Amino acid sequence: MAATRIAIAGLGAIGKTVARKLTDGIPGLSLACIASGNVEKARGWLKDQKIDCPVVELDEFPTHADLAIECAPAALIEKICRPMLENGKQVMVLSCGALLPRPELIELAKAKGGRIIVPTGALLGLDAVSASAEGIIHSVKMTTRKPPIGLKGAPYLVQNNISVDGLNEAKLVFSGTAREAAAGFPANVNVAAALSLAGIGPDRTMIDIWADPAVERNCHSIEVDSDSARYTLSIENIPSENPKTGKNVALSVLAVFNRRGVAAVPPYATAAVLVMVGVSMFQALKGVDFGVVEDALPAFVTLVLIPLTLSITQGILWGFLLHAVLYAVVGRARDVKPMLWGLAALSAALLALEY
Repeated sequence: MAATRIAIAGLGAIGKTVARKLTDGIPGLSLACIASGNVEKARGWLKDQKIDCPVVELDEFPTHADLAIECAPAALIEKICRPMLENGKQVMVLSCGALLPRPELIELAKAKGGRIIVPTGALLGLDAVSASAEGIIHSVKMTTRKPPIGLKGAPYLVQNNISVDGLNEAKLVFSGTAREAAAGFPANVNVAAALSLAGIGPDRTMIDIWADPAVERNCHSIEVDSDSARYTLSIENIPSENPKTGKNVALSVLAVFNRRGVAAVPPYATAAVLVMVGVSMFQALKGVDFGVVEDALPAFVTLVLIPLTLSITQGILWGFLLHAVLYAVVGRARDVKPMLWGLAALSAALLALEY
């Protein structure tokens, strides 16, 4: 089984951490390529780290990789995501705030069979918020406190002539919705977008942002009031080399791989099992009468679809369905056992949901 090829867009604090981890070795994953705004600087860093990896353009990602990790400025999200999604591949988006005004990327992923993955990033408790969203959430509010340097240069501050220089006490610099926060602070509060997507949406999730010279960490406090629970969650993230980003963001990227099983089981651990499954399936062919079309064709389709779709499930579902249909067509419906009719109906339902 080939390793999942990873492309990294952006070689800042997060991109470098992920690149080093992949180079050190994560079973089932390989670093395929990197894109950077400063190609020569990126090549120099890779050489210093003894990492053998090409630096390519963003539109070359689909050729080299199966999954791209976005670690770049939010303004580049379109250039990073679109080529991968157009080719039915996966993108892990850290600047999830940039997804809010771009619903067409989500629709593109659905249409082309691609996938957008949003890690938890610098936030905690998103599973609790998602659970509450299954019921009724009355309100969600997040209060963010960051060292002034971590907010400096944010578009909202620049546009509204808000200075965070020389502060002696905490200053409320923004109060509004998660959608407004994501637009005004694209490099600072992606946690606001992640929270809103997990809960009641970007227009009902409220955000307060404070520039606080008394804090050394990026602090987030979430208050949720729902029909199932009322709770408060707090986290203090240690800033990375980039003061706008917490160290936990890069680690959350790596956690996604393990949690979703992308790299949890190495190929050598599954190879023997898959060989035995194949042997047992071929043994079952001894009982197939290949002179009878309604028996031979479902068996043939099952065997062919498994390698073509890289899915045992696909082969079996189509096999069950075709078996029942062919028996009905040739007038042998009574020979199909009730359990097989049930399996055929279930197969049809599952295939309909997928396609």
